[in-house]
Amino acid sequence: MNRNLLIFAILLSSQSIFAQKEFPNLNKGNRLYQKENYLDAEIQYRDALQKNQKSDVAIFNLGNALYRQEKYEEARKEFTKLTNAGQDAESLAKVYHNIGNCLLQENKFAESAEAYKQALKLNPGDNETRYNLAVANMLNRQQQQQQQQQQQQQQNDQNDKENMNKQNNDQNKPENKDEQQEKQQMQNVQKDDSQMTEENARRILDAFANDEKETQEKLNRSQSGGNKKYIEKDW
Repeated sequence: MNRNLLIFAILLSSQSIFAQKEFPNLNKGNRLYQKENYLDAEIQYRDALQKNQKSDVAIFNLGNALYRQEKYEEARKEFTKLTNAGQDAESLAKVYHNIGNCLLQENKFAESAEAYKQALKLNPGDNETRYNLAVANMLNRQQQQQQQQQQQQQQNDQNDKENMNKQNNDQNKPENKDEQQEKQQMQNVQKDDSQMTEENARRILDAFANDEKETQEKLNRSQSGGNKKYIEKDW
């Protein structure tokens, strides 16, 4: 994953070297790149491209310089320009490998894995690409699991919020007309039952009082004089 991005070697004849207008800038850029002065190397590669916009070497090396400055998206765009440039299989494999590296740094793990797969199709023996593919697949699985957990947590939070709102609405919901009438009728029935119970209790107490009064009067009359009758004992 920390693979050093390769710079295309300039394997040109002396005649073709001098025929390339961009060569002086490429040569300066490569020296600066080797010294890890990536910003100045970028400037030289861009100057080379101004002289020859179709220079595959300048595009590739510019992508490398941008990658080293952690400008991953910009670097990926430069490398992508070479995917349809008629490169040989080995060079194109390096292009896809570097695209995979950029995507990996951008946390686009699924896309990164696809780029590494393309590189391996072109160069099946590249163990570094195979290792990077394994890393990308592992990180992609972890990312998917995290996303699923986040989605589940968001769904749970949403459900809890909806349930809470429903409870609050039920508590604060005004009673409709039918419910209010039914409640009033129940209150009236309870009131009538209460009054009836009190009235019955008073009537019962009054009845007991009257019975006791009549009983006492009868007892008083029987003890107030009158003819006494004795029943003689039968010996």
